[in-house]
Amino acid sequence: MFTSMQSAICYFSVFGGSDISINKDLPISHQIEKYILDKYSYIRRDISHINKGDSATNMFLSILAIGDGKVLPAIKKAKLSFDDAIDTIEMQCDNEILIHENPRSSIFGLKSDSDVSSKVTFTTPFIRFWFAFVSPLYKGIRDNNYIEFHNKYKENASKLEAIIFKELSCELFKMNLKDKRIVSIGKYWDRDISIDMVAKTKDGMVIIGSSLYSNNKTKKNELNRLKKIAKSFSIDIDTIIIFSKKGFDNELKSLRGEGLHLFNMASFDTLLD
Repeated sequence: MFTSMQSAICYFSVFGGSDISINKDLPISHQIEKYILDKYSYIRRDISHINKGDSATNMFLSILAIGDGKVLPAIKKAKLSFDDAIDTIEMQCDNEILIHENPRSSIFGLKSDSDVSSKVTFTTPFIRFWFAFVSPLYKGIRDNNYIEFHNKYKENASKLEAIIFKELSCELFKMNLKDKRIVSIGKYWDRDISIDMVAKTKDGMVIIGSSLYSNNKTKKNELNRLKKIAKSFSIDIDTIIIFSKKGFDNELKSLRGEGLHLFNMASFDTLLD
């Protein structure tokens, strides 16, 4: 049993979606060494169907794993041709490794913009972890030298956890809307703004949400930011939902009501049921 939801997210960001049985009472670094790094050659064989040994595919997936998922910047960083990158994404979507997403522009009455990059996300945290931290450092890991791995993981673990927290927030967002007649749900982004969660009901009501993985309590300025975005689209927002790692300050909590729902770490316990 995990001692806290924070601990659960930490472990899930590494082992989620794998069939590895771990000892939750031991430190995460020990678990990673014992069940992943020490067994690198075996696991690599198990997931070799993903990249077919192709170094360009490895690099592209590693860039996507630690970034914000936007396809066009990742293609540029990987120095791939657009067609080759899209072929790789389509192949990994067929392999159920990646999910390809476009912004839900229609929720705001907008047409899709071809200049706005699509995004991809990994279907399991474990595969994301593998390409973020293990695959790029395979030489040292293969030779049982884990120093570079531990340094990189220590420096970037919170970044990975933030990605997973946002994905879990999206799942909780969907769960809390299950009684609504949702006709469209997903995320929205363009060249200037990003909204973590958006949904539209059959009655035309729009619901938006955000997820913040910060060591500070979320304040009213996050609510104001979302309202400002809504105003820029000239739409009425029925409900705003905010997820926060560290909870909320008293001013924001005092505004909680029919049109504002707030979820802290304790709220995520329902996902463990």
